[in-house]
Amino acid sequence: MPQRLFYKFWILGAILLVAVTGQVLGQNLYVIAARGNIKSQIKGKNLRSGDVIPANDELIFTDETDKLSVISEEGVRYIARYPRKRFRKRKNQFPFQEIKTLGTVGQFPVDPPITNVEETKKFFSDSSFVFLGPDTRLKVHKKLFPMSRALFFYINYDYKEDNIDKKIDYKADTLILIKRNLFKIDGKEVDGKFAENYSLYYYSQPKNKHTFLGKMKPFFPVDERLKEETDVLTTRLRQKGATNDVVIKELAGFINQHYGTVISNDFSQWIVETYPVLTSDALSAYADAKAKTDASLATLTAAKPIEAAQKEDIKNKKGAKK
Repeated sequence: MPQRLFYKFWILGAILLVAVTGQVLGQNLYVIAARGNIKSQIKGKNLRSGDVIPANDELIFTDETDKLSVISEEGVRYIARYPRKRFRKRKNQFPFQEIKTLGTVGQFPVDPPITNVEETKKFFSDSSFVFLGPDTRLKVHKKLFPMSRALFFYINYDYKEDNIDKKIDYKADTLILIKRNLFKIDGKEVDGKFAENYSLYYYSQPKNKHTFLGKMKPFFPVDERLKEETDVLTTRLRQKGATNDVVIKELAGFINQHYGTVISNDFSQWIVETYPVLTSDALSAYADAKAKTDASLATLTAAKPIEAAQKEDIKNKKGAKK
């Protein structure tokens, strides 16, 4: 190949490379949600839902719990977290491209049945437990966790200077966690933002035994804010031609990764109320999820009650308010 022709091809290739690279780096990212105070280096402000940033932006973190969820123009969801291990070396500013990870594959929630102490601890302790409505319902295995006036679940938490015990309502084999009742002390509703250090217990009154079932981290999203965030996600997905099934699964993936565990029934009802166009697909997915949970419970019919396998008891706490 003549040298002059070689240089022409080389220059053309370099131009194309610069063009493609510039296009990738210049691609916009749409902020779905930001937890904490995450600042855009280019925008010079804290990010919030609906903001648009370039892919070559840098993020400035203020706390190790900071988390950012975005979606690209191509409909790909990413999440960027506070980079714990490298934080001290590079202070608190990082290129988005270096710390981004793909969003988890969206799946409709399937509730693991509450069947033993260790699984229950894992279920409630691994991530925050998201309340998508005024109450949340969770099935338990009644033979493993029999429930009555004398056998029940309760939540313990600290509220300012007080230690609070709140009995969890139930119906048949279903726990009903009602937010309004959870934050009612001495008959008066209080502000839940002052509550902390949640734990879950199972109590046997006849034996005066309290079984510790793990730490809880309840999360109560603001309805309007969550709708604003998920609208960013659904809009981009719709523009890329996503099916209802994909949209529902991506909504589940976002909530699970950005906020925490959500119960299948709560999620399906939230979909029905928030995005009515997805109702049919959401109810169908919920029916499948419920069938899986019921099947798991059915395989445990020969299991022994929790009292027969109790491993960890605590003494009755004195002075706890109801």
